[in-house]
Amino acid sequence: MSSLLKWLDTSESDRRRALDVIDMFSVRDTRDELGLGGVRDAWADRLVPGTSTIQTRARYFFFIPWVYRKLERRRLGESALRRRARKAELDLIEALLEADEGGVPIGAVAKRGLKRLPSEIYWAGLKRFGIRQFDGSQSTYQRALGRQALDEDLNRDAWNPHLPAPPEGFPRGVSLSLGRGEAEYLRDQVQAHAPGTLLAFLMACDGYWEGAAFPWEHVMQAEMPDRLRGWLGHAERFAVTVHGAALLYNLMLAEKIDAGLQSGLDGGELVERYRGALQNWAADVGALGPDLGNWDLPVFWQLTRETNPHIAERSVRFAKNWIDLVLEAQDAGTLMNSEPARHLIEGQEFALKRGRSRLRYREHLERWRGKAGVSRIDYRWAITQRLVRDVQEGLGNL
Repeated sequence: MSSLLKWLDTSESDRRRALDVIDMFSVRDTRDELGLGGVRDAWADRLVPGTSTIQTRARYFFFIPWVYRKLERRRLGESALRRRARKAELDLIEALLEADEGGVPIGAVAKRGLKRLPSEIYWAGLKRFGIRQFDGSQSTYQRALGRQALDEDLNRDAWNPHLPAPPEGFPRGVSLSLGRGEAEYLRDQVQAHAPGTLLAFLMACDGYWEGAAFPWEHVMQAEMPDRLRGWLGHAERFAVTVHGAALLYNLMLAEKIDAGLQSGLDGGELVERYRGALQNWAADVGALGPDLGNWDLPVFWQLTRETNPHIAERSVRFAKNWIDLVLEAQDAGTLMNSEPARHLIEGQEFALKRGRSRLRYREHLERWRGKAGVSRIDYRWAITQRLVRDVQEGLGNL
C-alpha cells in the first residue's frame, strides 16, 4: 500500500490555483487585473493556509473523507469509483437541503448539474491540515483505488486514523454544523499542521469576534504573537498600497469611456467615483503613518518568496515600482495624475493582456462594466471568519 501513497501529481497545486482563479470571477470583485495575485495568495497561504476563496463551511473537511472511506470498502474499479463518488457528493447536496438548517450547501442551486464538486475545493486543505494522508491529487487517488486491490491498511494510510466517525446513516440527516468532537479535532489539526498562523490563533481563541473588515482590524490583534502581528503588518501595508493601483487602472478606463466611447456607461460619473475613491485611498495610506515609511520591504519580499518561490518576476517588479511611487509621493492622491504611475499601469496591463488590453483596444474596453478588480485584498478573510465561526459554534463558545 505504500506504493499507493507515493503516486504524486506534481501539477495539482497549479491546477488548483487555476481553478480557484476561474471561480474567483464570481466571488466579490477579486479579479487579478494587474498580476498581483501571486503575492496576494502567498500571504493568504501564510496567514490562513488550507483555505480558498470558494470554500464555504468547515464540515466539508469531514464530508469528503467520510464519502471516500465508504467507497474504499466497495472495491470498485476506477470508472465505477468516479461515478459513485460524484453521486455521493450530489446526494450530499440533497441531504443538506432536506435538513434545512439555514445554511446553504455547495451546489444548492446547481444541484445535480454541479460542475466543481466540494472534494475538489477542499482537497488541498485536507492535506494541509493532515486529514488526508494520501499525497497525490484527487484523480491520482481515484486512479490508484481503481487499479489496486484494497486492503485493511488503506483507511489507515489514506486518511488520518483519528478522524471522527460520520453520524449514523450519513449522509441522511446531516447538517453543516460541526459536532463538538469534530470542532475539537479540526481545531487541533490546524494547531498541529499550521502552528503560528492566523487561522490557528483564531481557532484557539475561546470566542468569536465579528465586525472586522480585514484581519489586521481584529480586536484580539494585541494578544497575537509578535511574529503573527508582524505578518499582519506586512499584509496590511501591501493591501493598502497596491489598492491604489487597482483604483487608478479603473479611473483610466473610466476616462476613456468619458472621452466618447459608446458603452452604455456614464463615463463622467465613473470618473468622479474613482477620483473620490483614490482620495479616500490616499487618506488610508496617510493613516498608516510611520508604519509605511518603516516598512521593511526586503523582509516582506523574502517572506513572500519563502511561501511561493514561483511568483512571476514581472509581478514582483510591478509591485516594487508601484510601492516606490507611493513611498516617494508627498501625497498619494497625486498619483492619480502622475504620468509615471499611469505609464506603469498601462505597461503592466499590456504585458499581461497583450491583445486583450482594455487601455489599448476599444473592443475590449467596450466589455468593461464599470469595475475590474477594485476590491481591497483581504487574504480570504471572509471564508476564514466563516470557518472559525463554525469551529467556535461547535465548541459551544457562541
